[in-house]
Amino acid sequence: MYTSTSSPFDHSTTPRPPVKSPRQKRILLFVCALIVTIAGVVTTLFFIEDKKASAPAQTENTLTLYYRDGKTILWQSDRNASPDAKLPGFAGEVINEVKGKIGYNKLEQGNWHITTTLAKPLQDRAKQQLREQQEQFSKQKVGDATLIAQDVTTGQIVSWAGNPNDPTSNTDAPARQMEVGTLALPLTYAAFIEKMNASAETMLDDTQTPAPGYVCTNKALPSMGGNCAFNFDYKYKGSVTLRDALATVRLVPAVKVAAQIADTTGNSTSLQTFAEGLTTDGTFGCYISDTFDNNSRLACYTAASFGDSLFAMPKDIIQAYATIANQGKKLPYVTVLKAAQDGKTQYENKQAAPTQATRGDTAAIISGILKNAEASYLPDKKLFTANGTAIATIVGLEPQAAIAAAIQFSSKYAVGIWLTPSNGAILGATENLTLGVTLEWLKSAIQK
Repeated sequence: MYTSTSSPFDHSTTPRPPVKSPRQKRILLFVCALIVTIAGVVTTLFFIEDKKASAPAQTENTLTLYYRDGKTILWQSDRNASPDAKLPGFAGEVINEVKGKIGYNKLEQGNWHITTTLAKPLQDRAKQQLREQQEQFSKQKVGDATLIAQDVTTGQIVSWAGNPNDPTSNTDAPARQMEVGTLALPLTYAAFIEKMNASAETMLDDTQTPAPGYVCTNKALPSMGGNCAFNFDYKYKGSVTLRDALATVRLVPAVKVAAQIADTTGNSTSLQTFAEGLTTDGTFGCYISDTFDNNSRLACYTAASFGDSLFAMPKDIIQAYATIANQGKKLPYVTVLKAAQDGKTQYENKQAAPTQATRGDTAAIISGILKNAEASYLPDKKLFTANGTAIATIVGLEPQAAIAAAIQFSSKYAVGIWLTPSNGAILGATENLTLGVTLEWLKSAIQK
């Protein structure tokens, strides 16, 4: 009898599982892949949550200022260490304005993007002009130079530049008290026109005779003990029109004009009030020391008519002239266009309606005189036009020659420059130096 022995490799007698079709195989593979994927996602989520729990939260607390295009960075600071630290120069102006609009505590947290009013092309031009004049500044013993410009039609500050030797180029000077000097003359005559209903043809007295604040018993030079009001050229025309008095920077008529609108003691508070009324919140005050506190503040007398001992911030002076340039209509002083916290807008500037700070005809008379090249004492008549646009020009001097300034304005922009001496030096004739800078800036700003 034949008996068969099965080999371990012989499965002929072993029951076999049923054979799966190709469709069943594909379904099985899909289910396995899905299970693996779900397991991976769950594991990843547990890992992320665990990592979040173990790591401290990261929060930004930065402040970024942009030019008016909203894209180009002007200034940036990490404020984590001291969110309330005083920021320098224009950045400080911006932060103060933002705080005034949204509240003083809101800037302490979050990532802030602030669009300022500075126009990069005009700011670059201002810096370039100051750099190009640096050699001349050094020759003239200029220690510091600062330029500020305002858009007359919007109130926006479009340039704010300082001494190019300052590596930060972020000067505080426009917000520092400086002696006004003869930049006060047009404001004095404007106040006189407003109160006395005068005109450019009104006759004024240009003689060395007693006036409030000046007993005029000694006509010698002030350095020799004289006590009369005097003109820079030490000449006196007797009778002169208001136009001629302003255009030729005559001080004696200004003193007598101030006396007419002052009180019986010569207190010229009305001049200060008028000047301050051309600004948003500017202050014009007289002081006996450079501490500028209440203990050193004095009542202003007739000498304030040509800015002697009268102090104000350049940013306020330039706003006063912007108001004159804008037909006497005052607009708020603006440095911020938009402020956003973590991408959400917290403040956006809306163009304010102007207020009539002085009569339109008063502003027109002053502007017309300052734009009259033929009436001016300045020999370079090219200073009175920029790309075909008439430019008003006024030079800021003071008797001790401790400061030199100039302001020029059109119906669109007002720009000013202030020079202060180094180490107590006496500034020489700086009209061409100051006006050269402001005129070139205006040529860049006023399109042909």
